[in-house]
Amino acid sequence: MKRIAKIILLLALAICWAYTPVCAQKRVRGLSTVRHGIQKRPPKKIKTVKLPRKVPTRPVRVTSRVVGNTHTLPTRTVRLEHNRAGTPQTRVADWSRRMRTEIVTRSVQPQYPLASVAIQPPVKGAFPSKAEVDAVIFDLDGTLLDSLWAWEHSGSNFVRALGIEPPAELDAKLVQMSLMDGARFIKELYQLPQAPEEILARTLEPIKQRYYTQVQPMPGIPELVTRLHSQGVKMGIATAGDKNFATVALKRLGLLDYFDAIVTCDEVGIGKTSPAVYEETLRQLGTDKGRTLVVEDAVHALQTAHRAGFPTAAVEESHSALQLPEKVEIADYYVSSFVGNNVFKK
Repeated sequence: MKRIAKIILLLALAICWAYTPVCAQKRVRGLSTVRHGIQKRPPKKIKTVKLPRKVPTRPVRVTSRVVGNTHTLPTRTVRLEHNRAGTPQTRVADWSRRMRTEIVTRSVQPQYPLASVAIQPPVKGAFPSKAEVDAVIFDLDGTLLDSLWAWEHSGSNFVRALGIEPPAELDAKLVQMSLMDGARFIKELYQLPQAPEEILARTLEPIKQRYYTQVQPMPGIPELVTRLHSQGVKMGIATAGDKNFATVALKRLGLLDYFDAIVTCDEVGIGKTSPAVYEETLRQLGTDKGRTLVVEDAVHALQTAHRAGFPTAAVEESHSALQLPEKVEIADYYVSSFVGNNVFKK
């Protein structure tokens, strides 16, 4: 009987303790509630995954807010992440003031769960100085001068004046040639009786007055060439355009005296699909190729200079907006604007 009485007493004490207000406890979605406040449960241990030394990444297709088209950005700009739900996401680095950071959710499963591949973003700063380069070779149209509008559809307009409807890709083909090569191409394509020199003269006639009176430098160019000249950096121009147009426009704008050489594709006999125009400009400047920067706005020209061993800088220009991802991939520098510190170095 004494044993039964002890058991009953112990049960009564346990029941009283359980229902005492000070010690009453509730379980509310992972939290312990007591009279004196809310106390969080201790955090769960998180498993860590040891990754291999190199985690493969892949190019990501995103929609660019600049042109509204889908592009494949270079792999080096990609970082894989996972949100709280475990969904893999892709973060695209911000290359310029116009291409802002975007998040694109991917439905594919990553090769390594919980992997994070952090890629260093490009360094933003000023245009390279004497400490980095001894000379700069500039393209003219679309780089030094805001003049691409003056050349728009010049080849197509000449052909239309003859009563012929040109193909849509004609101007894209001509832009990669020297002026004389373009005139020869039109003559052979349409079996025209005019000599190439006459075709070229008639094509350039409406463009001439625009260079003589209207064409202006790209924003920030006067300040940039003045600064480079004061540092002792040599400057040259390699252009597929007309040398007389370049000389007249630069003189009118007060920029001609800053340049030590002006070389055209007609002078070397081939367009910018060949490095000849850059090699000749380099010869006239007398500097080392590894410290002579080529600044261009066209993909085919950047590719040519890059293959020839020149360091390159890609210029953002509205006429070649569709080529922006390719230019960023090729070049050592990316210039979103010549105004301020808007140069990105890889």
